Amino acid sequence: MTFKAKLIISLFAAAILHGLYNFSIPLHPDEAYYWLWSRHIDWSYYDHPAMIAWMIRALSFFGDSEGAVRLATVLCISGAGYALSMLSYKISCEKAGWLTFISFSVLPATAMGYTIVTPDSPLILFWCLALYWGYLAIAGDGNRYFILTGAAIALMIISKYTAVLFPAALFFYILFFNRALFRNKYTWIACFISACGILPILIWNIQHDFISIKFQYAHGTSDTFVILWKEFFTLLGGIQLLPTPIFAFLMYKVSFYFKGYRKEMWWKYLLTLFLVPILFFLYKGLFVKIELNWPIIGFLSAIPMMAVYVADGYHRRLFKFGAVFAGILTIVLMSMPFLPLPDSINIALRLAGNRESAEELKKVMVVDNDTKIFSNSWANASIMTYYLEGHPKVYIPTKTRYSQFDIWDKGTDYSSMKGYDMGTSDRGSELCEVFGHAELVEKFPTGSPTKPRYFYIYKVGEE
Repeated sequence: MTFKAKLIISLFAAAILHGLYNFSIPLHPDEAYYWLWSRHIDWSYYDHPAMIAWMIRALSFFGDSEGAVRLATVLCISGAGYALSMLSYKISCEKAGWLTFISFSVLPATAMGYTIVTPDSPLILFWCLALYWGYLAIAGDGNRYFILTGAAIALMIISKYTAVLFPAALFFYILFFNRALFRNKYTWIACFISACGILPILIWNIQHDFISIKFQYAHGTSDTFVILWKEFFTLLGGIQLLPTPIFAFLMYKVSFYFKGYRKEMWWKYLLTLFLVPILFFLYKGLFVKIELNWPIIGFLSAIPMMAVYVADGYHRRLFKFGAVFAGILTIVLMSMPFLPLPDSINIALRLAGNRESAEELKKVMVVDNDTKIFSNSWANASIMTYYLEGHPKVYIPTKTRYSQFDIWDKGTDYSSMKGYDMGTSDRGSELCEVFGHAELVEKFPTGSPTKPRYFYIYKVGEE
C-alpha cells in the first residue's frame, strides 16, 4: 500500500480506540456548553466563533451520548494527524511521515484533544490543513493549494479567534523569506478567501454590539504593563511540558542549534509558523494569564521539523526514549478516571460529580407543567441541560459571569416562575430576592471524598 493508505488506516484505528474511550467519560461543563450551542445554531456566540457548534450539530444524527458529542473532536484530531504526517512525508520521506504520526499520537495533549471537544478541535484541524496545503502552495505543487490554504484559514477563523496568528505568521514568512509570493495573484486570491472567515463573526457581532470581540480582547489583554512574573514563569514552564521535555529539546535543537536546514524553504516556513504563535503568547503572558492550551498551535509546526530531523539520522535513540516516555504519560492520563489515585493528583476528578448531581436532582424534583430548572452558572446550567431527561431549558436567575445564557434569556422575568435551583454555592438569600421564596431541599457532596464539591438544591417560587 501507499504511505497515504497506510496512514489513513492507522488514523482510523486510532479514531476508533479514542472514540470508544470517549463513551466512558462524563462531559466536562465546557463540552456541555458547546453541545448546547449546537442546539441553538447561530452565526457566532459570545465566547467563541461557531464552528464547533456547527460540527456537533452536523454529527448529531449519531445521537447525543458523550461519545457522539465528542465525535467532532475525534474527526478533527485525526484529520490534523493526517495533515501533519503528509506534510513530513512531502518534505522528506515516508520515515519522516511515520515519525510525525508516532510523535503526534503519543503526546498527552493529543489524547486530551481526542477526548475533550472544544473550539481548539477545529482550530487544530484547519491549522494543520493550512500548514500542509500552504507548504504545497509555496513548493509549487499547484495553484489550487493557494485556494485550499485560503479556505482552511477561513474555516480556522470561524473556529477560534487565535486563528489570526496563522495569516500573521504567513505574512512574516513571505516578508522575510519569500517576497516573490507578494507578486503571485493566487496569494491575493487566498487572502480574499481567508477574509471570508470573518463574515459570520462580523454579522453576529454587529447584531450584538460587538460584545464577543470586546470580551476576547479584554480576556487576552491587560490595561497595564505590570509584569506578572509568577504567571509568566508558569506559562514558560508549561510550554516546555506541552510537547513533553524530550520532544521539546529535539524541537528546539532543530529550530535553533542545528544549521543543516538553514537554507531550506520548508525549515524557514515551519520555523516561522512555530515561533510567531509561541512568541506572541509569551509576550502576552508577561501581562495577563495565558491558558496553556493556547500556545499548542505553535508546536504543530515543530512536530514535522523534529520528525524530518530524526529521519535524517539525528538523535534517533533520544526520540525513541521520548516517544516511550510520552506514551506512558498518555496511558497514565487516560487511565486516571479508572484508577484509585490520591485526590491531589487525580485530574479526572474535574469531571466527577456532574452527572451525579443531575441524577440527584431527578430524585427530589416534583415535576408539573410550570416547573422550571435554574442554576448558578453557565457551567452547571449546561451540565443540567445535558444530563436531565429531555434536555429541559435551564435558566440562570442570579448574577454570575456573563455568558451565552444572558443573550438567550435577555429580558426574562423570573419573579413569576417556580421550580428547582441546582447550584454549587449556597445562595438562598439571592434566590429569595428573585423568586420571593426559596427552600433548601438538599445539600450533597460529589467528586473527591477528601475535598468534596457540594451541590445545593432549592425549591423556589410559590410556597
